Amino acid sequence: MKPIGGFLELEIFDGNQPFHHDALALYTARACFNLTLQHLKPSRVFIPYFTCNSVIEPLTANKIPYTFYGINSQFELSSNLSLGEGEYLLYINYWGLKNSYVEYLIKKYHSRLIVDSTQAFFVQRYPKNFSFNSARKIFGVPDGGYLYGPEPIPFDGERNAVFHYDHLIQRWLGNQQRSYELFVAYEKTLNCDLKRISLFSETILSGINYERAMNARINNFSRCHEAFEGINLFRFDWHRQEVPFIYPLLLDHELNKTKLYTSNIFLSVFWNDVLERHLPGFETDVFLTTHLVPLPIDHRYNEEHICFLIKTIKESIA
Repeated sequence: MKPIGGFLELEIFDGNQPFHHDALALYTARACFNLTLQHLKPSRVFIPYFTCNSVIEPLTANKIPYTFYGINSQFELSSNLSLGEGEYLLYINYWGLKNSYVEYLIKKYHSRLIVDSTQAFFVQRYPKNFSFNSARKIFGVPDGGYLYGPEPIPFDGERNAVFHYDHLIQRWLGNQQRSYELFVAYEKTLNCDLKRISLFSETILSGINYERAMNARINNFSRCHEAFEGINLFRFDWHRQEVPFIYPLLLDHELNKTKLYTSNIFLSVFWNDVLERHLPGFETDVFLTTHLVPLPIDHRYNEEHICFLIKTIKESIA
């Protein structure tokens, strides 16, 4: 019986259901990848050099060998890969804009392709392939990842009960510096443990207006694309049914971000881990890390915000 009376709890509004209602909802995207690896038992996995170390964590946890591959300036494989017996290829649907290329890779590698959809939250299952995404990268929740597969994976793990949301509250209150410090500290606690999504995050994700979130991303992305298509080295055919993660502005020079910081514009780096590996033969991947300007286009921002962002970026480029 739910307690009656006393002070009011955190206000959470129930919606119909999560967007990925028929996926296996786990603790993190890493946990999804971990469970996939334990199910498939690959002899080796080819992974992109242009990714963060969290992708490596489940591989090392399961003692599965991995090999880096490079990508080109269009975020596609830079060379042909032949898979041996028991080997798999992990590909990231970069920025949620590589859906057609994912389909091409599926035709080429069939079920040996694992799709990392952490930047393509609104893409659901591939009938013959394992794929996973991250709710935490798209919405203000402390945990959550969704796993799809061609067949169900038996899993009866416990819910995640260890999470923090102080960084989310502080960001909501406008305390940018404090929220970022808390965010960095919390990110370091996340791992690939096999746990189900917390009840807290699951409830939050059941109350989100997903149609509104998708429309906002599409409209904000479209405005950025109109402003920067002419100078963007990343050439892509975008269809409005694709819901992007960010607007990936790839420049021919490194952007001085001083003006952005003083204007309260904070851009992520994809990914510092790339710069720390110091392996030869991945010059393009390093170039992408240092020259990519990832513009935020999510549902927090309206037309006024995006116009200010575009204006400030143009002034910084000039």
